[in-house]
Amino acid sequence: MQKLPTLLFVSTFTEERDGVEYFHYYRAQLMKGTSSELLADQFRAENILVDLRLHDKGTMARNHGTGFRTYENKLSLLFNNVEDL
Repeated sequence: MQKLPTLLFVSTFTEERDGVEYFHYYRAQLMKGTSSELLADQFRAENILVDLRLHDKGTMARNHGTGFRTYENKLSLLFNNVEDL
């Protein structure tokens, strides 16, 4: 809740012409406001997954921290307010 209180999610179509990538922005959504109860509900619904980012380099293991993953079509479920811009 502190790390990501607000999210601007922009959807695009991309096209490459002569080695240059072009973007066509067709949707923007402002997502804001979440709570521990809302996130707990989404964990139970399996819309948020825990990603343990461990890396084993031979004899040296590194912990890159715990991450959280969700599918794009479930992202709006993590916020109380979703506004199309």
